Amino acid sequence: MPSCGPQGSERQRAAEIARTVTGLTVGAVPDPAWDLAAHLAPDIEYVDHRTIGFPSVHGAEAMLAWFDAMFAVAKEPRDPHRRALVVEPDMLAYRVTSSGVDRIGGGRYEKELISIWVFGPDARLTRFEQFDPDREDQALARVDALMRARRMPAEASGRDGRAACVRTPRPRTPPASAR
Repeated sequence: MPSCGPQGSERQRAAEIARTVTGLTVGAVPDPAWDLAAHLAPDIEYVDHRTIGFPSVHGAEAMLAWFDAMFAVAKEPRDPHRRALVVEPDMLAYRVTSSGVDRIGGGRYEKELISIWVFGPDARLTRFEQFDPDREDQALARVDALMRARRMPAEASGRDGRAACVRTPRPRTPPASAR
């Protein structure tokens, strides 16, 4: 029976993805010594599906500018409350509550949203999408679509490269609006 944990280079890739996730989530602001650019794919895509959100962004330089703009208007940003919705070797979807202080007016803010992060073969972030918190069903449908799209080239060539692991399906938590 094959091992279901990462082996060899997959283990290194998993460790690098963990460093990226940690760098982006610990205290919400990466440590100045941490090189965010090294963790972004050159062709990264950002898509915001929220009702009131940001324009789409393409490319690492544009994504770095996006992060800079976010941190320029907020001080003391924090993402203390997270709940994983989907965890895959190359994808993470989670619900998060972010808070901080507006640099101009000084008022406190808090916002809840759902984020999807997709990582490439080199462990760099290739896709970042956001959804309104009451659109969990849409976010999970998007995760399914992204997973299908990522599997298609490997299935077509017959070369998946991953060990065959049996995963027990996890029941999905219904959106808060359906409870």
